[in-house]
Amino acid sequence: MRPINSFHIVQATGADAAAGEVLRFGDRLIGPVPARVVEAQFALGDGGYLVFATLDSPFEEELTILCLDPDFRERDRVAIGAPYTPGLLQAVTQTGPAQLSFRFARPDRWLLDVAPRRSWAGLGVKWLHLA
Repeated sequence: MRPINSFHIVQATGADAAAGEVLRFGDRLIGPVPARVVEAQFALGDGGYLVFATLDSPFEEELTILCLDPDFRERDRVAIGAPYTPGLLQAVTQTGPAQLSFRFARPDRWLLDVAPRRSWAGLGVKWLHLA
């Protein structure tokens, strides 16, 4: 996993305007995302990507974490936030080859593991595991 600076969020135009904000990689539009700012992004060892994006509202923030495959298809998505809950994404730090820690909307650190392949977690198939 390595930090990159390739993803951006843009306002959809033309026939896609109803989608609102869209995630973009270079000139390629990936798809709608409930966010306004890409806060952190990483290239994964298998060719996929991890994108941290927020609504850019410190008074009622939501963090969306997207895991994309090498063809930019969504593998998994995790959203953290609650109505009227402040939050700022801070201290995104790589703690292992497929693991990150960060702070968001609570005093203790979140730990994010990116599974090398699909695994059962809770009720669904997940690539991302938060603790």
